[in-house]
Amino acid sequence: MAPDAVFSTRTSRFVFCTLETMAPARKSKVDSEAAFLDAIRAAPDDDAPRLVYADYLLESRDEKKREYGEFIITQCDVAKYPRRTPEGQRAWSRECELEPIITKRKRYGAEKWERGFPVVICSTPDGLARNWKQLAPLPIRQVMLYDRNSNRVAPTLGELGWIARTLPQLQTIRFANNEAFVACDTKMLASLEEDDPTPAWPDGALPHRPLCDAVTVLHYNNVANAGGSRSHASFAAYIEEAFPKLESLSLRSMQPDGIMAMSNRPLKSLAWRAEGDACSVNITKLTHFDKLRELDVNVRLDEPLAEAIAATPLTKLTLHHASEAGLARFSPRPELEYLKLAFRDESEPAFATHRLASGEYPALEELHLERFASFDGPRFPELDYLELTQCIVDPKAMGHIGALGRFTLCACLGPDQASRGWSRSTVAQVDKQIQAAIRKRWPVAHFIAG
Repeated sequence: MAPDAVFSTRTSRFVFCTLETMAPARKSKVDSEAAFLDAIRAAPDDDAPRLVYADYLLESRDEKKREYGEFIITQCDVAKYPRRTPEGQRAWSRECELEPIITKRKRYGAEKWERGFPVVICSTPDGLARNWKQLAPLPIRQVMLYDRNSNRVAPTLGELGWIARTLPQLQTIRFANNEAFVACDTKMLASLEEDDPTPAWPDGALPHRPLCDAVTVLHYNNVANAGGSRSHASFAAYIEEAFPKLESLSLRSMQPDGIMAMSNRPLKSLAWRAEGDACSVNITKLTHFDKLRELDVNVRLDEPLAEAIAATPLTKLTLHHASEAGLARFSPRPELEYLKLAFRDESEPAFATHRLASGEYPALEELHLERFASFDGPRFPELDYLELTQCIVDPKAMGHIGALGRFTLCACLGPDQASRGWSRSTVAQVDKQIQAAIRKRWPVAHFIAG
């Protein structure tokens, strides 16, 4: 098939491919793969140009090209169909067969592939300088700078500017030093001078201002080390002032007075791990709590936090401590897509008696529960992945789950075995029974050993 064709001869699924989408390929009068890649890069969120290119590859006499064409189609199906559906399971199974073959042939240093192309590349600045002509036509969204031997690199401001200009399709560049991990908006780096040898973020020092202006994601491994002689509250104030574009923040080992000082920066995502017991901190007093979309904290799920969560349109939530009163009032907004309740209080028995209150979770796709005795009240019509750890599970009481694509069991017990206590043999036996019951109800579900 010539690349100036708009529709695929393989199936009518491509009829939505517009003339504008395929303009680069239509202008070419030769079978040029570059024209297809131009069209794909020009419309990175549209499957149509990818599938037209896949159809072109399927008509090749080269077996490797035909396999790659099938791989593009398969990954588009993986993205299109939930894994809990028969179509999703077939696509996922075929992807598992094809991906090792394709990724071995096409060595881009890719960490992640989506819809037939690498979207996350891991490399050093020197590696990008050697391979940029190969990478430039691809719809890459992110570059992670690290050396596979040393696990991190220290880019200069000039190197970041060169990468941003050479690969303009990039959305973010990520790298780490001893103190932190950052993601930067590529557009904000494009103006940096290519010959600037200044380290972007030297170990043991603060980042340079041009880098601060571009940081959108910031993860501090240990605030106690990074803050130096500053108090945690003053270090929190520094973060708010120094990173004007910050959207996602993760802080480890920050004391409660530091996290509560974060008052002026509306964030989309916040993750916080404090040293010691931080369960009594009222994190709902953060000024912009209602602006959060992702939250991961080790504070106790009490009634005020449960009420704040009910009023905040979170899409991702992870909590590590609970109270029964908080769980009784726990009712997240319908936007929630990911929920992890991993309650690990050392004072509790190995198999706790937490119960998830009744309710509807219409958008929830991924659920992780640890130390729960019951979750048979809520309804999960769109659930794709379920992980249960040290839970008491009754396979007969799982009719509230509308569908399931993957599930993981780890050290679970049935209602009858819970009263007898925990043992490895009992847990292994019960895991098999629960697995068999889930497979009977959802034959397409994929079991992942816990």
